[in-house]
Amino acid sequence: MITHSPLCWVDERCRKLAIYDLRKPMSVPGLAGEHRFLCEDHGKSLSKRYRQKYRMGKAER
Repeated sequence: MITHSPLCWVDERCRKLAIYDLRKPMSVPGLAGEHRFLCEDHGKSLSKRYRQKYRMGKAER
């Protein structure tokens, strides 16, 4: 069974594997619009606390 991994959709063309799941679309500092899934690069604009809170569990990846 293939589990679908969410992709980062920042700028509609990033498409990298997301490692942060914000659980609902939120505005992210430095990024236009609202986002739910973020890859490592785009997640850098989140605060350290948010990165720890929203990082997807290693069991899921």
